[in-house]
Amino acid sequence: MLSTEPDDAKADYVRLAQYELRDELGSGQYGVVRAVRCSETNKDYAMKIISKRRLMKRKINHTNLVKLVDVLDAPGDGMLYMVFELLPNGETLRIPSEEPLSEEKARSYFRDTLQGLDYLHYQYIIHRDIKPANLLLDANNNVKISDLGVSVEVEDSYLISGQVGTPAFMSPELLNPDSGKLSGVCVDLWALGVTLFAFLAGTVPWNDITSIGILNKIMTQPLNFSSINPPISRDCEELIQQMLSIDMDERPTTDSLFKNNWVLATGELGARCHEYVDVTDEDVNSSVTTVPKLETLIMVKQMLKRHSFRNPFTLNRQTSQF
Repeated sequence: MLSTEPDDAKADYVRLAQYELRDELGSGQYGVVRAVRCSETNKDYAMKIISKRRLMKRKINHTNLVKLVDVLDAPGDGMLYMVFELLPNGETLRIPSEEPLSEEKARSYFRDTLQGLDYLHYQYIIHRDIKPANLLLDANNNVKISDLGVSVEVEDSYLISGQVGTPAFMSPELLNPDSGKLSGVCVDLWALGVTLFAFLAGTVPWNDITSIGILNKIMTQPLNFSSINPPISRDCEELIQQMLSIDMDERPTTDSLFKNNWVLATGELGARCHEYVDVTDEDVNSSVTTVPKLETLIMVKQMLKRHSFRNPFTLNRQTSQF
């Protein structure tokens, strides 16, 4: 149930069921994100509003993935309101950055991301947009993978098609417009390799204003580690070289990454996917809370069109838009 509260304490907020819509956190091509507060628990969360057509058919649950707390659905409405845990420390690193991460911190973030990706792949989900901006930090600085807006469910072959993602993090075979179906796992692991380089250098290894320009640079310009200061260890450099090899057959697999000396330098990784618990379709259906279809839901649709969550019933209020 979406409403606006008339009293002074809550007049500034739009409500959806038990959630008060608060500060704007971000938006993109596939959804709008808003900070919300649950009136029942007085806890803060992040709500993502997306088209129902973009909802994954399988709910996921892993310590290195942003946790989905609640899903609100209005019958007959084309949108879903997804409430996620709020991660207070933001993204791992803003690129470009003049203050890149230390090798130890980069290793910690890499390990967390690898475990989250391993779980996604176990669930036959390819993320397709791994990059520092989509790797968020919880209160203990553990990485949680976010933004599954362009992710895709695959068959057991793990093949994907279509040039989707952020070009600077795309593999050369994905950037090639003549490529057909590709290994989604290889695409995600290439992006993880670029992300590791970016953690350490504060910038991506290759960039250009066009996808073809990036592809040309990948094919003609070798990796340059001279911009990384202080210099990284030989094991780390070799790992990045392997992950960003033009030849797909020379790149490490997920299994080999879980056994890599540099990755394991600070201890064993967590349990592999065979110990994870599947979530059934019944679990997914029971997790969606249906709210009454009210006239005021039209207001939220208009907010999405404008990319603004200004309360139209509150006058003379300073607002910000994406």
